[in-house]
Amino acid sequence: MKNKCIFYIILFISIGIILSGFEIYSNRIERLVKTGNELYYQENYEEAREVYEKALSIKPEEKRIKHNLANISFQEGNYQEAFEFYQQGPDSPDKYLLMGSSIFFLVEGDEDPVQKIGSYQKALEVYKEGIIKYPQELWLKYNYEYIKNLLKDLQNEQENQENQSDQKEENEEKETGNQENQNSNSNDEGDEDREHKENQNEQNEEEKQNGQNQKENQEGNNQGAEEMEKEQSQEEGVQDLESSPDQDSKQSLEEIKQILEMLEKAEEDSLKNNQSIYQGAVKEEKYDW
Repeated sequence: MKNKCIFYIILFISIGIILSGFEIYSNRIERLVKTGNELYYQENYEEAREVYEKALSIKPEEKRIKHNLANISFQEGNYQEAFEFYQQGPDSPDKYLLMGSSIFFLVEGDEDPVQKIGSYQKALEVYKEGIIKYPQELWLKYNYEYIKNLLKDLQNEQENQENQSDQKEENEEKETGNQENQNSNSNDEGDEDREHKENQNEQNEEEKQNGQNQKENQEGNNQGAEEMEKEQSQEEGVQDLESSPDQDSKQSLEEIKQILEMLEKAEEDSLKNNQSIYQGAVKEEKYDW
């Protein structure tokens, strides 16, 4: 009986020590959180973070500390880390409001419209989830409509740019096609011009050759005519020669005949004269030789 009483006494003492430890443990976290909050409101974010992280190392599942760390990350502009800490914090309208705001500010300075569109759509999902849980929260609805309008304007702008880009590409393709057609037509015209020139040259060459042939034929004809005339002249000359001997011979015979007759007559006269002289000379110069 005595041992049983001692057991209960020890048990009660142990329970008291454990409860006292929880109280000390809880008080320590509360003191750290309180200190971190004071530093946060003094905008001493770096020291506040150190205190919160120390408290979180003691109690990692404490959602309040994660929410406070998210606030520090948000104030420092580390929106991605803030979003992750808010996700692990306690449910409240501020959780969804600040999660959506973290996504919005994360891509606010981004020039990539595609990245912005994706982030705005994600923010709308976060706001929509908060509105479902807290339909009375007007700031969630206001931010939802605000991001929705930004997304619509950005999508319209992106669509217009795509249409302009497509139109530009189409115009470039048309211009390229027109240029190719012009080049093709120019090449065809060039080929036609070259072919026309070649045909013209061939025609000129043919005309030149025909002219040369005509000239040669004309010269040949002229030469043939000259040769024919020459031959005709020669034939006529031959005929003249052939015909003239008869006439000349006739004329010569008559002249010869006349001359002979004259000579005969002269000779007869001379013989008559010479006969008297000769007779006289013989008589005087009989032995003269």
